[in-house]
Amino acid sequence: MKFKNLLCGALAGALLVAQPAFAATASNVVPKGTTATGTLEQSLDSSKAHSGDTFVLDLQPGWFHNKELKGLKLDGHLEGVEPAAKFHKKGAMDLVFDDLREPNGTTIPVDVRLLSRVKPQGHTLRNAAIIVGGAIVGHHMAAKSGQKHGALKGAAVATGVVLMMPGGNVVLKRGEKLEVKFLQPVTLQ
Repeated sequence: MKFKNLLCGALAGALLVAQPAFAATASNVVPKGTTATGTLEQSLDSSKAHSGDTFVLDLQPGWFHNKELKGLKLDGHLEGVEPAAKFHKKGAMDLVFDDLREPNGTTIPVDVRLLSRVKPQGHTLRNAAIIVGGAIVGHHMAAKSGQKHGALKGAAVATGVVLMMPGGNVVLKRGEKLEVKFLQPVTLQ
């Protein structure tokens, strides 16, 4: 009986000692592999931005997970900013995350990767409308002058115009949600 009481007392003591330490650690660490969603505080546009410009992503805890993210922000900067250019060259922009900012202002360097796809805006409908419009105009002009293949010629000219226009820029609007992944654990202060 003494051994049983001694064993129960030791287990209870170990749980009391271990539990507060575990609880404090769990709530103060963003584990490696954590995925989170955040909201952009400002708009980003490859036609106006420059490499080195900064941005902020407000992290949002989930309903049942990632409670440690409440009030945290990711500070980052842009790299490889390229505006769209003629001959259908599309814009580009890389988002790089530098620090995790706590509500008290403390910043902690982080290794975070963007999971959301950031791609240039497409102009598929605009381009199709220009080509179809060129075919229609070419058809009518050829019909009036008695020539053949006017629609084909008009579409060819319109395709040349489309190819000389710039491609789409990368545009992220203020309030847009982006998903990120923590590649290393972060201990909060």
